[in-house]
Amino acid sequence: MSNLPNPNDKKFDLKKILSFFIPIITPVLALSMPGYAVLFYYQIHIGNLPSFLSTINTSIFVLFGVISVVLYTILLFYGMLSSFWLYMIINYLVSKFGKNNNFTIANIIPKKKSECAWYFMISFLVLLIVIINLIEMNANRYSIALYAYFFIVGAFFVAALDKISKQNLKKSLILISIPVACGLMLPVFLQGAVPMMAEDFVSIVGMRTKNFDNLYISEDKYQEIEALLSAFDGVEKNVCSMVIGGRDFVNVTIKIDGDNVPLVVLWNDNSDHKIVGFDNRWTSRGQFDFPTFSVSNADILEFPKNWVKAC
Repeated sequence: MSNLPNPNDKKFDLKKILSFFIPIITPVLALSMPGYAVLFYYQIHIGNLPSFLSTINTSIFVLFGVISVVLYTILLFYGMLSSFWLYMIINYLVSKFGKNNNFTIANIIPKKKSECAWYFMISFLVLLIVIINLIEMNANRYSIALYAYFFIVGAFFVAALDKISKQNLKKSLILISIPVACGLMLPVFLQGAVPMMAEDFVSIVGMRTKNFDNLYISEDKYQEIEALLSAFDGVEKNVCSMVIGGRDFVNVTIKIDGDNVPLVVLWNDNSDHKIVGFDNRWTSRGQFDFPTFSVSNADILEFPKNWVKAC
């Protein structure tokens, strides 16, 4: 008797499989739309959009969108946690001295004073930890703007969640739309928040030089960059050289309006070349746009900045 499978017997039903996965995948892709927007913005920010569109990798594109939304949610959570103490004070003052009964309703703020004290202390402690971390990192104004963004948006989300009415759907939708609108409009007032957000997201997923790494480029490639830097006025330069395997490698950082801007890998799509350049920065004379270079992997080295003896 033959053990060969009967081609008429279907071991799986494609329609059932699709009907199972589509309801799961569709909302994930929809929720990842802000992540795709961040990725496109980043490519425009570094001047690499035409090249990115011509060599787009679908798996990287989808993965980045999902990861960006996850990272945004985590940072928003930290913003909510570190701003909760401030919201508690505002809510107390308004409910005590104001005439609006809506502030007497609270979904998040506990009713017991002892619990309120714990919530307040934990929230304020998170804020202190973030501030200390920014000081230790010698954070520039872009990093500060990024944290201020999540602190403010987080505070609005806390207020919205605390005052959501389970009986009034229309009111709840209006409350949720306020922090969403704040998140969209705030970058206009916090210059540098969105570029820093895009840079951090891309570096976390490994497609850009990480914040704690230094880029070293071969001497030949550095000479091309040096020739272009000589044409820029008011740009200070700090150069460090080291020999690795008989080859000269150079690490270069420039200073613009008091900010140290290192040469970094702006985009790494796992090919044999990487896009190298300086981050675009807004200065007193306008945006600093430096040409980017496509450099072979053999001409690039990335090391943790605290572990390199020569520099």
